[in-house]
Parts: sequence; C-alpha cells; structure tokens
Amino acid sequence: MSYDIIDPKITGRRIYLARHQQKLSLRSLAKRVNLSHGYLHRIEQGIVHPSEETVLKLLDGLNIKFLDHKKKNVYFDNVYEELYNSVLYMESDKTLEIYNTLKKHHDYYVNSTRFVEYNYIRLKVILDLRIDYEVVDEVFANVRIMEYALNAKDKERLCVLKGIYMILKSDLDGAWDYIQGVLPTIEDSHVRARLYYLLGFIITNDYLYYNQALNYFEKSREFFELHMNYTRVHRSKAMQQILYVFLHRFEEFDQSLKDTVHFALRQNNKPLYHFTQVNRVRYHIIQENYKEALEILEHFEVEIFQYYFYKVYSYFKLQRNVEALNEIKRFRAKHGLLVTNIDEQVISLIEHAIINGMDDKYMERCKALCDLAHKQHDFIVIQISTQLYTEALEARRFYKEAFIYADKFLAVLYKLH
Repeated sequence: MSYDIIDPKITGRRIYLARHQQKLSLRSLAKRVNLSHGYLHRIEQGIVHPSEETVLKLLDGLNIKFLDHKKKNVYFDNVYEELYNSVLYMESDKTLEIYNTLKKHHDYYVNSTRFVEYNYIRLKVILDLRIDYEVVDEVFANVRIMEYALNAKDKERLCVLKGIYMILKSDLDGAWDYIQGVLPTIEDSHVRARLYYLLGFIITNDYLYYNQALNYFEKSREFFELHMNYTRVHRSKAMQQILYVFLHRFEEFDQSLKDTVHFALRQNNKPLYHFTQVNRVRYHIIQENYKEALEILEHFEVEIFQYYFYKVYSYFKLQRNVEALNEIKRFRAKHGLLVTNIDEQVISLIEHAIINGMDDKYMERCKALCDLAHKQHDFIVIQISTQLYTEALEARRFYKEAFIYADKFLAVLYKLH
C-alpha cells in the first residue's frame, strides 16, 4: 500500500499515534508547533485537511520521518502477501523466517511509509506464533489507531486478529459478541472460515454448547478442505477431537485422531502433532489413566496449551508430589498463555494440598472450585474438582456431601449424553 501523507485521516491518526506514544498532551504539541489545540484536535480526527506546510511542521515536531528506501519497499511488497499466506496455511517456520528478516529492518519500517502494514504484520505473527508477545498490547493499539490506513481486504483480515486478541485476553464474551457482529459483513471466505473456528473455540469451554461448537469447527473444516488447506482442516478436526472426548464419543475420537496424527507425521508438522498428543492426554485423564497421560507428556518436545495443567494433575493423582511441585515451579516461571484462569486455580489447589495437606482451607477452596466449574460449565474442571473434593470428603467421612457432589457430576454427564 502506498498513500499520500497529506491524506487527512491517515496523517491525523499518525500524528495522534506519535503524540500518544511520546506521552504528549494535545496542548503540549500544539504549543510546540504553534497551533491551537482545537485545530490540532480536528487534524487528528481527520476533520480538517491541513496544508502541506502544517503537516511537515507537525511531523518534524514529533520527529516522524516518512522514509522511502526502494530496495526495502520492493522486498516488503514481495513478502507481504507471502507472509499472510504462510500464516493462513500455518507454515510456522516460513512465517518466522520472513518475520525475522523484516525485523532486521525494524527501525526503517516503523519510520517509513510502510509503518501501518509493518505493525499489522507484526500483530498477525505475534498472535499466530505467540512470539514477541510482551509487546502485543502496544502493537495492537498501534494497529487499531491506524486501522483507517488498511485496505478493505486487510480490514477484514484484521477481524480475525481482533477476535484472537480478545480470546487471549480472556474476554470470551466480548470476542463472541464481536465475531457474531462482524460475520454478516465479511466477504472474504477465508476470514469467515477462521471466524467460525474462533466461535467454536470460544464455546469449547462450555459443555452446554459442545454440539454447536462441533458445527462451527465443521463449517471451518469444510471450507478449508474445499480450498485444500489441509493443515487448517486437521486443526479444526483436532478441536473436534476435544469435544468427542468430553462427549464420550470415543470411536469418532479415535478415527479422527488417527487421521490427524497420520497427516501431521506425513507433513512433519510438529505443532499439530503435539496438539493431537494433548488430545490423547485428555482422553486418558477422562478415563483416569494417569500413567498413560504422563507417558505422553514426558516425551513432549514443546510446552503448549494445558501441558502443565495435565502434567501437574497426573503427578498429583499418582502421589508423585515432588515432581508435581517441580512442574508447578516451572509453570510459575512461564507467565504465559499455557492455561486458563480456572485451570491455574486447579494447579494452585494441588500446590496447597501438597504443601499443607487437605486442611480446612483446602476443603473450602475445593468446594469453591467445584462450584465455579459448574457455574462456568467447564467439563474437565468439573470432573477434576469433583474427584478432588469427593475424595477429601470421603477421607473425612462426610459421605452425604460427597454423594451430593458426585451426583451433580453425574447430572452433567446425563446432559451431555
């Protein structure tokens, strides 16, 4: 994309962005360049079309340089769509290679006429590969401020990134409402397919909507199969496998898992392969086969979503408490996107039990976690917290309350099946 820096909307938002990043008030900048703050406000909002002299004075006052390096811009043009396609087809090694090459020229791109697209690319890669995640809020804010400058195609693609961002920030209700709102306006069928996937992902955590989630993943899968994007086909199938486990549809789970594992091995796709192995772990956790779950986890080459959650729980159930505490320590050092908030509460509860035993505080926290899991309709945590709580109740011979909570879990199973 090339654009005229005199365009009032683009220039105004660029000035607002630079002022915001430099923590300058509207009045401070207006004074610096000898303009009224009211006039500057209208420039930033794209309401007025300032003269070229005024624009250059503002850019100079903010130390913004619109650079144009022919060789770097030609390279950018060549890789822009290539990078989008590598993300779309989940070619993570290729994406990372392109991204790292662009980053070598970071100082140029953030001060060049390509800064809008560069920030957009950074956001895309950060959200899809979870690298440079420490700057995601800053980059997301920059892209939102400069959204005016994206072309229509990239504005639609940005809808996927907004949805992912909200999900990673645990704003699931906001993400659901946002995606449902924009879906009818989306013309790009690839974007629609990815948004269907995100809708399915959001409601995977609620057992009341498992069948609806399966349908969303099926819509996504069918589209990508039509367009021969088989990596995303199998990613959608991998999400369906989670639901097959929770719904106890084990034959469908087994067949789907075999297909996806075969594809992942044939393509040497390690991220997808490990994702399917987590699904195998879920199956064994549901079946209370903790040794089998650990056998898979102990051979992992990567630490992905819920790796620590299942590993800590399996060690604890097998009374391998030292190893459980070591995993908890490693988890605490990650500060990241490995488990949900409610899963972290399970880990914290196990940590308390190992250190302090099943004391009164443990009992209170166990009950609270059980109630919260039921309130949020989180099936796996309902099962785990029910097991922990009923075992503790039975150890204290509180058989009546143990029966009540076991019965509540059976009622959930009845709803599912």
